[in-house]
Amino acid sequence: MKNILGLDLGSSSIGWSVIRENSEEQELVAMGSRVVSLTAAELSSFTQGNGVSINSQRTQKRTQRKGYDRYQLRRTLLRNKLDTLGMLPDDSLSHLPKLQLWGLRAKAVTQRIELNELGRVLLHLNQKRGYKSIKSDFSGDKKITDYVKIVKTRYDELKEKRLTIGELFFRRLTENAFFRCKEQVYPRQAYVEEFDCIMNCQRKFYPDILTDETIRCIRDEIIYYQRPLKSCKYLVSRCEFEKRFYLNAAGKKTEAGPKVAPRTSPLFQVCRLWESINNIVVKDRRNEIVFISAEQRAALFDFLNTHEKLKGSDLLKLLGLSKTYGYRLGEQFKTGIQGNKTRVEIERALGNYPDKKRLLQFNLQEESSSMVNTETGEIIPMISLSFEQEPLYRLWHVLYSIDDREQLQSVLRQKFGIDDDEVLERLSAIDLVKAGFGNKSSKAIRRILPFLQLGMNYAEACEAAGYTHSNNYTKAENEAHALLDRLPAIKKNELRQPVVEKILNQMVNVVNALMEKYGRFDEIRVELARELKQSKEERSNTYKSINKNQRENEQIAKRIVEYGVPTRSRIQKYKMWEESKHCCIYCGQPVDVGDFLRGFDVEVEHIIPKSLYFDDSFANKVCSCRSCNKEKNNRTAYDYMKSKGEKALSDYVERVNTMYTNNQISKTKLQNLLTPVDKISTDFIDRQLRERQYIARKAKEIMTSV
Repeated sequence: MKNILGLDLGSSSIGWSVIRENSEEQELVAMGSRVVSLTAAELSSFTQGNGVSINSQRTQKRTQRKGYDRYQLRRTLLRNKLDTLGMLPDDSLSHLPKLQLWGLRAKAVTQRIELNELGRVLLHLNQKRGYKSIKSDFSGDKKITDYVKIVKTRYDELKEKRLTIGELFFRRLTENAFFRCKEQVYPRQAYVEEFDCIMNCQRKFYPDILTDETIRCIRDEIIYYQRPLKSCKYLVSRCEFEKRFYLNAAGKKTEAGPKVAPRTSPLFQVCRLWESINNIVVKDRRNEIVFISAEQRAALFDFLNTHEKLKGSDLLKLLGLSKTYGYRLGEQFKTGIQGNKTRVEIERALGNYPDKKRLLQFNLQEESSSMVNTETGEIIPMISLSFEQEPLYRLWHVLYSIDDREQLQSVLRQKFGIDDDEVLERLSAIDLVKAGFGNKSSKAIRRILPFLQLGMNYAEACEAAGYTHSNNYTKAENEAHALLDRLPAIKKNELRQPVVEKILNQMVNVVNALMEKYGRFDEIRVELARELKQSKEERSNTYKSINKNQRENEQIAKRIVEYGVPTRSRIQKYKMWEESKHCCIYCGQPVDVGDFLRGFDVEVEHIIPKSLYFDDSFANKVCSCRSCNKEKNNRTAYDYMKSKGEKALSDYVERVNTMYTNNQISKTKLQNLLTPVDKISTDFIDRQLRERQYIARKAKEIMTSV
């Protein structure tokens, strides 16, 4: 007797059932469900695909607290320094009216003021240090970019007037007592320049107190001190293909191996391009796949490597296919395939720089590795480490590694001989960090890439390189690996997604409790609810689509009320009737909507019969007259029309392609309408279970241990 556990993972609950079966019978032992304790806000945010998590909200508030704490620390250090120098202001100066305070700050630039008055000015300068620009400000976020432009424009106007911030604000307040200084943000450079102007003037009157060392200490170590960012390299994941485990001196299991490569790395970009190219599928009007040769794939790579995006029109042109024939492309061409973003951004920044061609060189050489294919006995090739010495990689590495703009420009001058100030400014504005990290290390990419270049898809290339892409155990490995008595809980922030952590931890609790009661399970079958199979973008699109469909259904219900109660079935029928332009999908004869809704001589027809394909969704249903439905019998729509002759099939293909082009039917329905019986998928579970999603992989990884 096999002991089997079935789990249904949803975002708000987990269903379970315990089944015992042998070759002759099955017995349902017990079943139940467990509610996942998500707040309404968490569940709504996750289902709608919102990007802001509870963690990010906490981080934002914590950042505000840190900023205020550091301001208080600077103020304490400054007051202590002023007290030592005899410059600490008294209570009367500490409570100066706004106009007088700004007047004192404007006066300090050109005239002598008292030491305690200077101390008050420095305390005022310490309150606002200005906006400090970083590379991520130029990452393409329109809101941030527009904000930075306004700040820079304001600074340019200030320099044209040859005024300091204090002088300008004093003039504005004199003209208008209600002028709001708070809303006028300037870059930090403007505040530093004002500090230098004040000190250059006042040091003439107090040379013994305002020495070079004192001024440097107040400016660089107190008021305008910028704490360097902490390194977060320890957060970068190790490569799944190359990581290994060992026991450290304390006997604790520890990971070792190379870290995953940044997404903007030129090597990662090349690997990603080949993965995308090998996934391209082009179908003709009869749903037949168009063959793409090795030369065409190479042409596609050259285009993607030098362009920001590959659109559908570009693809057809490169493949020599006519736009008017109606070729259909994959989902990736709705927005286009992203090109080599790193190379394109650097090339754009270099502009017309004379040495641009050399700086953009990135040639990859193959070499023999120490790995041997156990089946063929051939030595597995890999990309040589010489790619690290290529000009584009070296340039990328400098742009990626150095965050300080002045230091970065200095290194670009020394190491690459770039002396054009405009080019340097554009290069230093590129943000190559924000994109984050990929899922493979450079070492793994070097082994996989040669096989991708041969035209293999990602899974095949991984297998050829000696990697287990799906992390599946073979039967022998499954029987040999040691099983745990209990599932360990997921540590807090281990997955960096609070909702997924809660769901999987509840799953762990359910499985542990059931194992205690019913013993170890021989098999665990997991099914995911739709929202867990989807990515964030897909959940967001689904949420919007559901709302749109709901509004459409309400409108249709009002139209069909004269034909009876507007049920879900009748609303669907009305949509099918409109899809086919009020005609039978097969013979093209007009259909009366009243007859269809009441079921008189017009029926709902399954494009691919349910006996062949267990699909009762709207995408597998069309409007058909009863005679056509009867004649079609147990054939697919494509095979039925093919049996009517070449002319009927050609007209049918033309008709359904036009319906798709005019957005009358979905892509799934189009594929069903053009699917012959020999192309029907035979494994329903494999079609539905989307293991490429993170939660599915993690759930499987957890369950494998027991």
